[in-house]
Amino acid sequence: MVVAILRTRDIKAAVCYWRPRRKNRLAELQQEGLEALLVAFAILVAVALMYFLGSFVSKLQCTEEYCHLLQHKCFFLVFHHDNSASESTRTEVGKPKRRRLLSLDTFRGLSLTVMVFVNYGGGGYWFFEHTPWNGLTIADLVMPWFVFILGTSVALAFSAMLRRGVTRVQLLRKMMWRTVVLLAIGVFFLNYGPADGPLSWSWARIPGVLQRLGFTYFTVALMQTCFSVKDVEKYQNGNWWAPVREIVLYWPEWIIIAVLETIWLCLTFLLLVPGCPRGYLGPGGIGDDGKYPNCTGGAAGYIDKWLLGEDHIYHYPTCKELYKTTQPFDPEGVLGTINSVVMAFFGLQ
Repeated sequence: MVVAILRTRDIKAAVCYWRPRRKNRLAELQQEGLEALLVAFAILVAVALMYFLGSFVSKLQCTEEYCHLLQHKCFFLVFHHDNSASESTRTEVGKPKRRRLLSLDTFRGLSLTVMVFVNYGGGGYWFFEHTPWNGLTIADLVMPWFVFILGTSVALAFSAMLRRGVTRVQLLRKMMWRTVVLLAIGVFFLNYGPADGPLSWSWARIPGVLQRLGFTYFTVALMQTCFSVKDVEKYQNGNWWAPVREIVLYWPEWIIIAVLETIWLCLTFLLLVPGCPRGYLGPGGIGDDGKYPNCTGGAAGYIDKWLLGEDHIYHYPTCKELYKTTQPFDPEGVLGTINSVVMAFFGLQ
């Protein structure tokens, strides 16, 4: 009995000693994670400052003169061994170089950086995780950012190719090939696994991120190929409608987008889903006091199951754990792709 009492006291003392140590350890881990995030941010700021400082110094007249003098002294034989070579060099230097849209490249790099953080856990921070259903975090912005960038890239690339004399038929062929490649990579990347064996149509997931990007690219690029204007610059001034030239010149595309968004609104809020109220946008499961357990996603989930089948959409949505849902729901489903097209069109404009 005495031994048992002593052992009980030892256990209680150990528990009392362990609890504050556990709290202290959690506080230390949180502090270390915050310090790591601050260090990463400081390194990013330092690299940006070094880049801008280097760009500023390289554009100074004294720096340019020193570089020319260094080239003349150190590489005289290389640059002056042949008159014809020097002439060709001058000709190449005289040619205008293609200039990239630095703001778009910066935005694309930022999106890729955030995507890497999200895909690898983001250090356990809540803003690098997708929300279960309602809400918005940084992780939820990555996909819309890429869609917006896609639309802007289509506008720049297709306008440049049209100015170079590429025909619309060639653009259509290029666009269709790229769309097929994106869709194929998306389907095989999602559904291949060494443990699952070869691809089986009985369980293959059809929607996906690359599939949505491929379909969005196809729709926006098709509109741009059919209705784009080659020389937009000449309409910038001299017309009373110049402030709204993006709408006036691209009115067929705006009509298509308005029709697509009207279809989305009608299907989302007017389609009768069995066992669910009209316009339901909740997660189902135990959400909404468990009144609609089989209505995950409302019309969007119903259309995916009707068109693709329950076996070909995502079975582990982010709402499954929190809301105890039993129905499959694909975040890259058919109905949501309409809004991706609209967002890419805004990037195109």
